[in-house]
Amino acid sequence: MSRAASFPDRRCCWPARGPTSVGDFPPTTPISPTSIRSKPIRTTAISIASTASGAAWRRGRHASSFACGDQYALPFATGRIANIYNGAFPERDPAHDWSQAVAGNVSATLWKTYFPFENVPKVVAPGSGFVISANATPFQATADPFNPKEEAFPPSMGIETRLSNRARRALTLFGADRSITADDLRAYKFDGCYAPDSDLAMVVKDLGERNYAGDPLLEEAGQILRRYNLCTDKRNRSAALALLTAVPVLEANQRGLPRPNGAAVLKGFAGRLLERFGRLDPTWGEVMRLRRGNVDLPLSGGPDALRDIEFTPRLDRAGTVPAIGGDALTLLSTWSRNGLWQVESIVPYGSSAVEGTRHYADQAPLFADGKLKPLALTEGAVMAEATQIERPGKPVTQRPQGVPLVSGSAAAKALH
Repeated sequence: MSRAASFPDRRCCWPARGPTSVGDFPPTTPISPTSIRSKPIRTTAISIASTASGAAWRRGRHASSFACGDQYALPFATGRIANIYNGAFPERDPAHDWSQAVAGNVSATLWKTYFPFENVPKVVAPGSGFVISANATPFQATADPFNPKEEAFPPSMGIETRLSNRARRALTLFGADRSITADDLRAYKFDGCYAPDSDLAMVVKDLGERNYAGDPLLEEAGQILRRYNLCTDKRNRSAALALLTAVPVLEANQRGLPRPNGAAVLKGFAGRLLERFGRLDPTWGEVMRLRRGNVDLPLSGGPDALRDIEFTPRLDRAGTVPAIGGDALTLLSTWSRNGLWQVESIVPYGSSAVEGTRHYADQAPLFADGKLKPLALTEGAVMAEATQIERPGKPVTQRPQGVPLVSGSAAAKALH
């Protein structure tokens, strides 16, 4: 038997080593469609523009081999933007129900052709002025009426229709803002809240509204959930109990496992928080931690928030949960009207995987505070920041602290 899963036949590559320095091109590791299905890669891309027109965006389709995930956003310095649903979609026989298992030993279920690029869901030059990509349906990649229509695509294409919380929040934030600045975009990226109609909000609302009369611990826990504002800032005193309770319930749903008793999960975490902190409502920053080597910092954010921080819902001996995934590379690219290109970025830890080196955790404090750092984009700027130059077969050039390593034409000579 074979199944036409709700994922198209995708091919993509992913760096085997994390963030890299200028001029360092890491090897790539292919990710098969199967591995994507079993362990989804969470990516969020948002592009805004003042003008977007013309056919030049079509050249972006030739770059599809560099895109990973379900869809990708294409921003151009000219102001054009587009969102393309990434994949090769087989032209399947509509006589079969491709959402179920179908016979794999007959030619009737064998496809031989793919839909052309023109038939792939896409948003090009929307009048709304923005597009988003957040592991969600391509039918809501911007504000209506500029989205593709679901009914225009056959069900056999297997296009997802769900909305992630990141997509819900992005659509809400960008859709309500008629003039988005770089500062606005930066703030939206680090938004740590949940939409009122998100899956997590529904779980918290259900548990908070139950009657726990006769159980003082659950009564207090229910009051905390009712006060929860659906955000994950470090000082939030309802987030810990809400997220620790909701996440295991949602994870069971996602894995197709029996849903745990929400009230029992709530009571269990309420008791453990009371034991470790002497109260049911410690701040989220006391519980959620960013750890790397000797660095241990309070952290905002949560699973599937735009400030995406993943954790295992299990308290350690200190009553904390360390971040284990979520945001990786965050990059903000701005093209100003005068042609100036500016890029800011951050990674959770640093650009080195070697413990004890200066770049092993030097970006962690910025990441924990939701801040970005500027990237050097010119040869002069790169050399001004360089601490040493390494080239095979040549001596390493060191720079004493505070002294420029090279300048002007010497920069080129140092690299050759």
